[in-house]
This record gives sequence, C-alpha cells and structure tokens, in this order.
Amino acid sequence: MMIKIKVVSKLDKFISDPHLSHENIIKFERTQFKTIFQHDIYIKSLIIKNTQKNDTLYVLGDIGELTKENMLFWKNLKCKTVLIRGNHDTQKQKLLEAFDVVSDVPIFYNKRILLSHEPLPVTNETINIHGHLHGAYLDSENHVNLSIHMADYKIWNEKMLEKLVMQKPKISQKFMFEWYADKYIFTTEKSDVIFKKENNLDLEKSRLKQIKEGSLKKIYNKTITNFLKEYPDYKHANYKKFIQQFLLSEYQNNANFKLKDIEDFITDKIPEIENKVNQIQRVFKKHGIAFISTEKLALLQSEPLNIFGGEHKQAKNKLQALKKNILSEIDTVYEAWLSSL
Repeated sequence: MMIKIKVVSKLDKFISDPHLSHENIIKFERTQFKTIFQHDIYIKSLIIKNTQKNDTLYVLGDIGELTKENMLFWKNLKCKTVLIRGNHDTQKQKLLEAFDVVSDVPIFYNKRILLSHEPLPVTNETINIHGHLHGAYLDSENHVNLSIHMADYKIWNEKMLEKLVMQKPKISQKFMFEWYADKYIFTTEKSDVIFKKENNLDLEKSRLKQIKEGSLKKIYNKTITNFLKEYPDYKHANYKKFIQQFLLSEYQNNANFKLKDIEDFITDKIPEIENKVNQIQRVFKKHGIAFISTEKLALLQSEPLNIFGGEHKQAKNKLQALKKNILSEIDTVYEAWLSSL
C-alpha cells in the first residue's frame, strides 16, 4: 500500500511592527480597530494563518508589550521565529525566551536583501526591508516598509522579495568591474591589468582588456552575437565598439543588462549631426532632394560614436573633421537647391 505524504516546502515570511497590546497604536494609526483587544486578535490570527511548521518568520521589530499572553503566543507559533529588535524591544531576556533567535543588529537575508527595523542606506542593487515608519514610506525603490499597517496587513514571503530584487540592476562581481575596482592597489605583478606611469591603475584600458581577453570575454562575445540577431540594422555600423563602450561605462552597475539597454545607449550617443541630417532628410523628402549622399551617411554611421570622450585627441579630431566635411556637403547641396527655385 502506497501512502502519499504531503511535503510542505520551507518558506520565509516577513512582518514588522505588530505592536501587540500597545494602546496608542489604535489611536494614531490603526483606527479601524475599536479596542486593542480586537487589534491583537486580528494581528495574531493573521500571523497564525500565514505561517506553518517549516516556515521561518522574521519579525522586524516593535513586537509590542511582553504580557504573559503575548509571550505564549510567540513561543507557541509552529514556525521558527527570528526577531530583529526595534526601538521598543527593550526587555532582551524576555525576548530571548519568546523567540528562537533575537538579533540586536540588521541581518543580510542574502547579498541583496537587508533586513532591519529602521530604514538604512543601501547600494543601488540592494533592497532594505524595514519597518519603524508609521503612516509613511520612503520615496525610494530600494526600501520596502513592512510595518503591518503600511503593508496593508499582508505578510510578505521570500518569493515576493526576490521578485523585487530581480527588477533591480545587478552590480558586477567580475574582476576590474567591481564597485571597488578604482581603489585597487596591487602588491604583486598583474599581467591582466594595465598601469599608467608610477604604477597607477589605468582602469579603462584594464577593463577593455578584460572585455576582450579576460573576465568579460564570454559575456562580450555572446552579447555581440545576440545583439546583431536582435538589431540587424546595426550590421553596417561599428557595433562591436558600441558594445565595448556600453560594457565599459554601464556593466559595473548593470550586470544583468538587456539588449534593449545597449540599443538605448547607442541611440543616446548618436552625434547631433546625424540627428540633424535625418531631420533635413525628412523635411525635404517630398522635394526628392538628398542633402547628404548615401556614401557620406554610411561613413557617418560606420564611424564609432565619440566613444573615447575627450581622452583621445586623435579620435576626437577625426570626428570633428568628419562633421566639418558632412556639413560642407549639406551646405553645398542646400545652396544648389535654393538656386534652382
């Protein structure tokens, strides 16, 4: 005879600021409750209903009064309980009796999720799950207030948090693209790093070397292939250099980039001259007049955008000369058109 056993997977849950038996909480915030008894019954029922044996419940502080009844409630929950102490959680010995784990400091749930009572500053890729704020939340995509009233009396779970994290740009962990890459001081020789004079790190050239030969080589080659499949119109252009420049400037803070991010990056970098050419072409298309030859337009599009900024005079001068040449051609054609009117 085969017996089916229902396996309940472990799921972490998160709640903050239950404030059990705090009389004032129903006066200034949770005014829908007529009595603190009614409030406590609702909060406790909510927690019991949303937790089970294999779960871990993270309480982000300010649990409320440690009455005998409340102590028994926390002790008797089926799930494991972890408390991050809030500013009202002062009776540590009682807290240790009521909860499985009591932390005096914030907890990194994982590399990208920080749990705390009060909101804390975090990096762009990290989300701070907190409480403490009543009748308010932060204008920040990196902070989530789980104070029970502000969370609309919903207990969050780890899947909800992970979904939020996946929407955030991921910071690179690749060599030379870490957030601290510009702070490296090497004490041994490095063949995969390029230095300026006096052993100062040349970060841009070192990163370019990693793109072509090192830590980002696989990502770079895969991106080239996928980008051309998605945007075949860029085949005529020096798209490889566009992608190199995107990785140089954007990868550190956006390691989970999408191909559309590269396309947007290229569009933003298109020289003003090309935009103006396109405008002129559209305006005078009905007259059948081309103010710039197909050859010159192809040349303009095939040149790398000003990817070297102002650091490489030769590249900058080349682009300036190209701009002057094209403007001259437009001016000549325009004068001829005016004469024909």
